[in-house]
Amino acid sequence: MPILIINFPNYEYLAKTANALRNKPFVEVLGKILNKNALLVIAYLPIYEFFNMLNSLNQLSELGYIEKYKYYLQAFTEKGQRATIPYQNFRDGEWIYKHDEYIMRLYEKLKEVNKKIEH
Repeated sequence: MPILIINFPNYEYLAKTANALRNKPFVEVLGKILNKNALLVIAYLPIYEFFNMLNSLNQLSELGYIEKYKYYLQAFTEKGQRATIPYQNFRDGEWIYKHDEYIMRLYEKLKEVNKKIEH
C-alpha cells in the first residue's frame, strides 16, 4: 500500500489534484499538509497499478504540475489482510457494504488501541 507525499508548485495544482482524487475508490486517505502545497495520499493499489501511478507522477513532475514526491510502501504482515472494501462492492456510484458492522468493528479496534495506550 503506497503512502505518498506530493509537493506542488502552487495551491491551484494541489487543489485540482485533490479534487480529482477525492472520490476515487482506491484512495484511502487524502489530506493537505498544513502550511505547505502538499498532499498526503494513502492508496490501495495492485502492484502493477502502483508502477503505472509512478509513471504518471513522473510525467506530471516533468510537466511542472508536481514539484516533487516521495513514496513509502506499507506492507501488511498478515496474509489476506485487506485495507479497503473490495472494488466489486462499488456499484452505480456508491459503496454497497454493511456500514453498521464495519463501524462496530472499527469501534472495537479503537477500544483495543486505547487499552494498549492506557497501559
